[in-house]
Amino acid sequence: MERNLLALFHSADGDGNGSVSESEFCKILAHDKVKLWLGKLGIDGGDPISLYQQLAGGHDELACEAFVYGIKRLKGEARAQDLIPVVNDCKRILKICEQMQNSCGSLETLFRSRQVGVANV
Repeated sequence: MERNLLALFHSADGDGNGSVSESEFCKILAHDKVKLWLGKLGIDGGDPISLYQQLAGGHDELACEAFVYGIKRLKGEARAQDLIPVVNDCKRILKICEQMQNSCGSLETLFRSRQVGVANV
Protein backbone atom coordinates (compact mmCIF):
# COMPACT_ATOMS: atom_id res chain seq x y z
CA MET A 1 0.00 0.00 0.00
CA GLU A 2 2.78 2.44 0.86
CA ARG A 3 4.29 2.00 -2.59
CA ASN A 4 0.91 2.85 -4.16
CA LEU A 5 0.54 5.89 -1.91
CA LEU A 6 4.00 7.12 -2.89
CA ALA A 7 3.16 6.63 -6.59
CA LEU A 8 -0.10 8.53 -6.14
CA PHE A 9 1.70 11.35 -4.35
CA HIS A 10 4.35 11.66 -7.06
CA SER A 11 1.62 11.65 -9.72
CA ALA A 12 -0.14 14.47 -7.88
CA ASP A 13 3.09 16.47 -7.49
CA GLY A 14 2.77 18.07 -10.92
CA ASP A 15 5.59 20.58 -10.54
CA GLY A 16 7.93 18.07 -8.89
CA ASN A 17 8.71 20.26 -5.87
CA GLY A 18 8.24 17.42 -3.38
CA SER A 19 4.94 18.67 -2.04
CA VAL A 20 1.36 18.80 -3.28
CA SER A 21 -0.75 21.95 -3.35
CA GLU A 22 -4.49 21.93 -2.84
CA SER A 23 -5.08 22.41 -6.57
CA GLU A 24 -2.73 19.54 -7.46
CA PHE A 25 -4.48 17.35 -4.90
CA CYS A 26 -7.94 18.20 -6.25
CA LYS A 27 -6.76 17.55 -9.80
CA ILE A 28 -5.57 14.01 -8.98
CA LEU A 29 -8.75 13.28 -7.00
CA ALA A 30 -10.82 14.25 -10.01
CA HIS A 31 -9.90 10.83 -11.47
CA ASP A 32 -12.57 8.24 -10.71
CA LYS A 33 -9.96 5.47 -10.32
CA VAL A 34 -8.25 7.41 -7.53
CA LYS A 35 -11.56 8.02 -5.72
CA LEU A 36 -12.47 4.35 -6.13
CA TRP A 37 -9.12 3.20 -4.74
CA LEU A 38 -9.39 5.57 -1.77
CA GLY A 39 -12.95 4.33 -1.25
CA LYS A 40 -11.65 0.77 -1.01
CA LEU A 41 -9.36 2.01 1.75
CA GLY A 42 -12.37 3.48 3.53
CA ILE A 43 -11.53 7.08 2.68
CA ASP A 44 -14.09 9.38 1.10
CA GLY A 45 -12.48 11.17 -1.83
CA GLY A 46 -15.72 12.90 -2.80
CA ASP A 47 -14.71 16.14 -1.07
CA PRO A 48 -11.06 16.62 -2.05
CA ILE A 49 -10.73 20.04 -0.39
CA SER A 50 -11.86 18.73 2.98
CA LEU A 51 -9.61 15.68 2.68
CA TYR A 52 -6.66 17.90 1.71
CA GLN A 53 -7.25 20.15 4.72
CA GLN A 54 -7.33 17.14 7.03
CA LEU A 55 -4.11 15.75 5.59
CA ALA A 56 -2.25 19.07 5.32
CA GLY A 57 -3.16 20.12 8.87
CA GLY A 58 -3.42 23.82 8.03
CA HIS A 59 -0.25 24.01 5.92
CA ASP A 60 -0.25 25.44 2.40
CA GLU A 61 1.52 22.41 0.96
CA LEU A 62 1.18 18.70 1.70
CA ALA A 63 4.49 16.90 2.18
CA CYS A 64 4.91 13.31 1.06
CA GLU A 65 5.38 11.98 4.60
CA ALA A 66 2.25 13.79 5.82
CA PHE A 67 0.27 12.41 2.88
CA VAL A 68 1.32 8.79 3.45
CA TYR A 69 0.92 9.02 7.23
CA GLY A 70 -2.46 10.76 6.94
CA ILE A 71 -3.91 8.26 4.47
CA LYS A 72 -2.69 5.36 6.60
CA ARG A 73 -4.24 6.97 9.66
CA LEU A 74 -7.58 7.44 7.91
CA LYS A 75 -7.47 4.01 6.26
CA GLY A 76 -10.14 1.82 7.70
CA GLU A 77 -11.43 4.68 9.81
CA ALA A 78 -14.06 5.88 7.39
CA ARG A 79 -15.85 7.70 10.18
CA ALA A 80 -12.72 9.51 11.35
CA GLN A 81 -13.29 12.01 8.55
CA ASP A 82 -16.83 12.55 9.79
CA LEU A 83 -15.69 13.12 13.37
CA ILE A 84 -13.41 16.09 12.65
CA PRO A 85 -16.30 18.50 11.92
CA VAL A 86 -18.14 17.14 14.99
CA VAL A 87 -15.11 17.82 17.20
CA ASN A 88 -14.84 21.35 15.78
CA ASP A 89 -18.56 21.93 16.44
CA CYS A 90 -18.11 20.70 20.02
CA LYS A 91 -15.23 23.15 20.54
CA ARG A 92 -17.41 26.03 19.27
CA ILE A 93 -20.29 24.97 21.54
CA LEU A 94 -17.93 24.73 24.52
CA LYS A 95 -16.65 28.24 23.85
CA ILE A 96 -20.22 29.58 23.71
CA CYS A 97 -21.06 27.78 26.98
CA GLU A 98 -18.00 29.29 28.65
CA GLN A 99 -19.03 32.76 27.46
CA MET A 100 -22.55 32.19 28.82
CA GLN A 101 -21.12 31.01 32.14
CA ASN A 102 -19.00 34.17 32.39
CA SER A 103 -22.02 36.33 31.56
CA CYS A 104 -24.12 34.57 34.21
CA GLY A 105 -21.34 35.09 36.74
CA SER A 106 -21.25 38.79 35.92
CA LEU A 107 -25.03 39.06 36.26
CA GLU A 108 -24.92 37.22 39.59
CA THR A 109 -22.27 39.61 40.91
CA LEU A 110 -24.30 42.60 39.75
CA PHE A 111 -27.48 41.18 41.30
CA ARG A 112 -25.78 40.50 44.63
CA SER A 113 -24.29 44.00 44.77
CA ARG A 114 -27.72 45.52 44.18
CA GLN A 115 -29.24 43.30 46.88
CA VAL A 116 -26.64 44.57 49.35
CA GLY A 117 -27.45 48.15 48.33
CA VAL A 118 -31.19 47.56 48.86
CA ALA A 119 -30.59 45.97 52.29
CA ASN A 120 -28.67 49.06 53.43
CA VAL A 121 -31.57 51.38 52.58
